Amino acid sequence: MTNTHTLTQPNPSTPSPAPSHGQRVQLAHYDTDTGTRVLVGQRIDGTVHVFDEPTTNGPSFEVEAGLESKAALDALITDYLAKAKRIGYAPMHGWF
Repeated sequence: MTNTHTLTQPNPSTPSPAPSHGQRVQLAHYDTDTGTRVLVGQRIDGTVHVFDEPTTNGPSFEVEAGLESKAALDALITDYLAKAKRIGYAPMHGWF
């Protein structure tokens, strides 16, 4: 039987492209039962990502990736902050 498949190895001399990261931007902040948290936006490889981060200690969460418009970003922030106010902790924490 003839082997029709060829095994190819990555070329170590050809670097893979580094991910492109934009400037981090504070979008909003809110208070929880455990302290203040910040919503941060950052463009990574051309798509907008939103993160929920503590100002001191605690877990960080990726809230959303791939937002396509300012209207979608504004709606996400409004909904997220309303939920955080209602429940008293980071909505991404998973206790709901």
